[in-house]
Amino acid sequence: MSKLAYVVIFLSNLWIWRILNNNVYIFVLLVLLYVLLFYLTKSYNKKLLYTNLFILAVLSIFQIKTTTPTNLTLITNEDRLVIDTRLNEYPPVSFGYKTKRVWIPAAYWLEARGETIAWSRIKSSFFEILSINNYFFANHPRQRVGYTEFEKFPYIMLPFFLTGLYFFIKDKKIFMFIFLLIPLLLVSVVGDRNMLGVLLLYPFIATAVAYGVSKTYLLVNYKFPKKKYILYFVFAVILAVVLMQNYLYETAV
Repeated sequence: MSKLAYVVIFLSNLWIWRILNNNVYIFVLLVLLYVLLFYLTKSYNKKLLYTNLFILAVLSIFQIKTTTPTNLTLITNEDRLVIDTRLNEYPPVSFGYKTKRVWIPAAYWLEARGETIAWSRIKSSFFEILSINNYFFANHPRQRVGYTEFEKFPYIMLPFFLTGLYFFIKDKKIFMFIFLLIPLLLVSVVGDRNMLGVLLLYPFIATAVAYGVSKTYLLVNYKFPKKKYILYFVFAVILAVVLMQNYLYETAV
């Protein structure tokens, strides 16, 4: 069932097909990484892990090349208005030294320095990329102006994604989170203004979903042996309806 689950998850999301329509090289690399992650979840192997990381590094180049970079320190007129408003909210900070009073520009350090602005934007980008809404609900209801928002995975897959994360931890496959952390850190700096989304996260999310589906399959077989085929049929029907809904929405936009 594991192999079948991985194939089904690969075929049943619009994200990978959008990628194929736009860039076949990225598609091939994602498929290769996805397949190798499948074997890595089966049996941990350092050489296989390093191979996966190498492919992820190559994909990182494509992610950077296809992304409109974010200027971490550029201050627009709107930004300047916000910064000035915040600066005025800080009380004066100073301390006395003998007969002199030394004033500390704490407000400037916290709100207006380039490093502070860059860190604030990286942090904001990190949490935006981490949001589950980006991958299962087309970022609804927080769609962003200037971004191509689309439903990357059917929302029915969300419970399986969470199940997969749980079993990554339970089955002591913590190394899988490397393929979540590296993309998050890189894209937080580069930015995620990309018409194909955060490409680097596709293998991790798809693998987690497939892993969750495989674990759910084993659980259903154990708990509901007499009703399992009915449950499989119901799930297949719901998945087909959701995919049709996603497809119609995608083609209508």
